[in-house]
Amino acid sequence: MIKNKSGARLSTVSQVYLIIATFVAFIFILMLLIQIQINVLMAVRAYVGAEGLWAKAQKDAVRSIEHYAISRNEEDYKSYLRFIQIPLGDNKSRVEMQKSQPDLDIVREGFLKGGNHPDDIEYMINLFLKFNHISYISKATEYWTKGDQLLSELNNEAEQLHAEIVSGSFKPSAVPLLLLRLDTINEHLTEQENQFSLTLANASRWASDIASKVTYFLSFIFTVLGVGISWRIILRMRTIEYDLLHSEDNLRTILNVSPIAVRIAIKHGREVVFCNKSYTDLIKNIHAIGDDPKKYYVRPEDYEEILSELTLGRSVINRQIELNINNELTVWTLSSYMPIQYLGEPAVLGWFYDISHIKKHEAELSRVAHYDLLTGIPNRALLADRMKQAVSQTAREQNMMAVCYLDLDGFKPVNDSLGHDAGDYVLVEVAKRIGDTIRGGDTVARLGGDEFVILLLGLEQGEECVTTLERILAMIAKPIDFKNKINTVSASIGVTIYPLDSDDPDTLLRHADQAMYIAKQEGKNRFHIYDPEMDRRARNQNEFLKSIRHALEHDQFELHYQPKVNLRTKKLVGVEALIRWRHPERGLLSPAEFLRHIENTDLDIKVGEWVTATALTQIQQWRSAGLNFEVSINISGYHLESPDFANKLQQQLADYHDLPVGRLQIEVLETVALNDITVVQRVIESCRKLGVGFALDDFGTGYSSLSYLSSLAVDTIKIDQSFVRDMLEDKGDKAIVQGIIALAKAFERQTVAEGIETDDHYQTLLDMGCEVGQGYGIARPMPANEIINWQASHC
Repeated sequence: MIKNKSGARLSTVSQVYLIIATFVAFIFILMLLIQIQINVLMAVRAYVGAEGLWAKAQKDAVRSIEHYAISRNEEDYKSYLRFIQIPLGDNKSRVEMQKSQPDLDIVREGFLKGGNHPDDIEYMINLFLKFNHISYISKATEYWTKGDQLLSELNNEAEQLHAEIVSGSFKPSAVPLLLLRLDTINEHLTEQENQFSLTLANASRWASDIASKVTYFLSFIFTVLGVGISWRIILRMRTIEYDLLHSEDNLRTILNVSPIAVRIAIKHGREVVFCNKSYTDLIKNIHAIGDDPKKYYVRPEDYEEILSELTLGRSVINRQIELNINNELTVWTLSSYMPIQYLGEPAVLGWFYDISHIKKHEAELSRVAHYDLLTGIPNRALLADRMKQAVSQTAREQNMMAVCYLDLDGFKPVNDSLGHDAGDYVLVEVAKRIGDTIRGGDTVARLGGDEFVILLLGLEQGEECVTTLERILAMIAKPIDFKNKINTVSASIGVTIYPLDSDDPDTLLRHADQAMYIAKQEGKNRFHIYDPEMDRRARNQNEFLKSIRHALEHDQFELHYQPKVNLRTKKLVGVEALIRWRHPERGLLSPAEFLRHIENTDLDIKVGEWVTATALTQIQQWRSAGLNFEVSINISGYHLESPDFANKLQQQLADYHDLPVGRLQIEVLETVALNDITVVQRVIESCRKLGVGFALDDFGTGYSSLSYLSSLAVDTIKIDQSFVRDMLEDKGDKAIVQGIIALAKAFERQTVAEGIETDDHYQTLLDMGCEVGQGYGIARPMPANEIINWQASHC
């Protein structure tokens, strides 16, 4: 019997040791998992911060090169080079890390050049090298790579622009299309950056979710294992010899070494009759016997719900319960309950495992994943959730929300001259000042670098945010004292209002960002409210310019020709080439529907060159068919005054060396000729040497003086159709037409009347002495292949 007793005790002690060893192993594994999880989230946070830095630098680089294209000031180009080094540094690191044997010194050098904090670099390297096979990280790398490709395009545009400006070959007329290309690259870069941040945010949530599930799974397995062994010990005690079975001291000794808190309560779970040392340590009360367990629950209804389920004969396993300890602190436990018989009486067995440290780590992980570590305010990931909630709340309450994108002015000099510590202090102070200025229900978040976003909710009118914005600007502009050195920064804020603008958070941020750059351009230390209608018009304009370029590249334009006849002989003496757009969806479009969109742009010149080339080809074809008459084309003032207009025209004419003088005529608006008469006069004289004639179009609308008319070497004066159309009813218009005809004869210029719509117009002009006319009363514009038939039947 003694031997059996001793063996039973040894077996029991061994099982207790097994419980302790299992708990130690579990805690070690748990802490290892938590450390890995923290490292991953720290790395993700570092990459999100890096994205904020390179996104801001990329935008500043684009603005700098746009300014350079307009100003051609080398300081703007130097600013571009300074800003572009940040994303290029990160690009250098990525390229090196994707090699089979990366040089980590090069990687670190690239990340440092990218403005990343030295403490973050090792996290970033480990995440990329060790976890790049995970779908989220590989997808983020894919967006990063695409962004670097766009960055290369941007840099190529900048280098080409710089080379052209330095060599003197840059043409100001190319600026509008260059700005369009730069804006397109910037939009695509922003899209890749947003996708990169979103993917990393998803990776952060995924890693946190996986780690939590593994942690809870191990907790469950361990709890079940520990409880099973503990309960087996209790049952074993009942089956062994009488002195051990009834020895309360031995039972307490065994259970007290268990790290699981155990409690047995009778009277429907209302009175504790047994508990071990781990339980009394947990509740900080050595006199727990006789207590009603309910008093320890932060939410007493949780315990009532548990008792209800036990009454139905169901066990409650692994319920997270928060316990109140002496009204001073709370402890989170993973608790399980089951109905049992204790000394012949119904009872409730409960066992508890303290998971407060897990909850603490969860809170820390959440803080790392969702809050900016420097300022303690929400980061980009949490901002995305807050914006979604804010949009829903605003829609539900039917009021307004202001999304404010804030960028500090003058922060870089502080950071560069006084160091990162001073820069960090300024950022913390600015975040605090913003937080003190806005209301409790509003949000301020840091995107990265010196960029913040503020959400102002509950506005009845969009203008209500103005007072708050003015307070924020005033607070930020106050001096900041760092180690007895006074620093001063200001802020530029871009604002967009929901629901006046889109309900998409990314779009709202992009529009607020655009408005912020306008605030900077207008002088900084101010705010600018985004205008959706103006932006819509600008985007429509950009899209329309793209469609016109596409039409030019895919031969969708064509020329129609309107006959000009000698009013006395009715013979065909020439045609005016008029552009048309054979739109694939809208059909045939007149020039009034699209030419105004390309005024003063590079496309204006390209379309003009296409018209010239097409007209010259058609002249040659008609000459081959035996038709010899003048073809006039319309050239805009922007095109006419562009550099090398005459030289380019000479190059186009070189392919038609046998073209008789006067077969090609250029029509120039009178208002254009008067805009810069010296330049226009010089261009006309150069072109006339090439055998090209000129007509002054819409004469009478520009109020030319006699001296101007005499100095312009034009062959023809075209009477504006508005005077011709109304001259039969309006004596004033008739007098103007008569005066123009007389003026043309005095200066030995030919006259062409536009807008002849009736026989009365025709006869009146003939009686006045007008030589040539055109209009719907003679013929409408027609395709080139119809001119020959029209001439045969009408002339």
